[in-house]
Formats: sequence, structure tokens, C-alpha cells
Amino acid sequence: MNTDESILTKCLFFTSNRLSNILRKKAEDAFKDLGIGVPYVYMLVVVNQYDGITQSELAEKLDIAPSTCTRFVERLVKEGILRKEFYFCAGAQKPVYKQLTGTPKASFCIENKFSPVMSFNGDVVFEENMEYKERAFQILPMLKKMYQEPTNPLFKVFHINIKKIRTFSYAEGPKEYSLE
Repeated sequence: MNTDESILTKCLFFTSNRLSNILRKKAEDAFKDLGIGVPYVYMLVVVNQYDGITQSELAEKLDIAPSTCTRFVERLVKEGILRKEFYFCAGAQKPVYKQLTGTPKASFCIENKFSPVMSFNGDVVFEENMEYKERAFQILPMLKKMYQEPTNPLFKVFHINIKKIRTFSYAEGPKEYSLE
């Protein structure tokens, strides 16, 4: 049988697919010691590049289904590679700070017209790591007017260690998810 190899070298589809397979194998070899697949590494690169990216934005940038993105993120969180936390700041002289230190539990809600109302509930954890405070100053320049610098002892940063998520939509009613 006489075979024509030109289809393998002249067809853009086959050539690019072959190149993609070769690069995928190289990447798998390069990242095999991490214990996670190449798509997870790529996701981490994008998350690192786009600070504060939402999961829907991440799915769009990676050109994957939102459900696939959710599954990838959940695995990375479960393995301790990625953290899903919301950070807040408060002044030590404010009543809210005194309330949070006295009863270190909090809840916050997110609402938009395209998804259910979501309530995140959990334990308050104050961060003394200067990296978090400096990052807050980068993201919110107005903090400089209020506290002058991240080392100000009145400037406090905290996150909520989320234990439960409650949702409500008119279509599905209330739901509760435990993260424990």
C-alpha cells in the first residue's frame, strides 16, 4: 500500500494537533513532581496572573466549562494548593473590630441579578502577616489616608474561615452547604 505522508505535514489541523500532543507530553514530564496535571498548573498560572479573578472569569480565560473550573478549583483547595478566602480590614478602634474579637464569627452576603443570593458563614481569623496588610494597601489606596502605613497597629486584616454557605434563589429556594 502506497501512503501519502503529506496529509500529516501539510494539513494545519493535524500538524497543530501533533504539536499540541508533543508539548503536552513535555509539560507533563516537567510538572510530574508536583502531583497535579498540567491543566491545574495552567489554572494556577492564570490565578496568579489575575489577582481576584472569579471562577466564571477563570473558566472563560481557560476556555473550559464552569463546572470543570469548579471541579479543578475544589481539588486545588482540597489539596491545600489554592486558598479560597475573602479578606477584609477593620480599624482596631472601631466597634466592629471589638465585636469580631469578642465573638469571632461572621457572615457576609453576595448578591447579583444572575445568581442566587449567597451567604458565607464562618470563623473570623485575624492576619498579622505583613504581606496581607501590604497587599490590602496596594488594592485599596484609600487605606493610606486612613492608616498611613500597613504597620499601623490600628490597621487589622482578617478573613472568614468559611464553614457554611447558604444560598437562596426564587427558582430553587434556600439551600445550605457545609464545608466541614
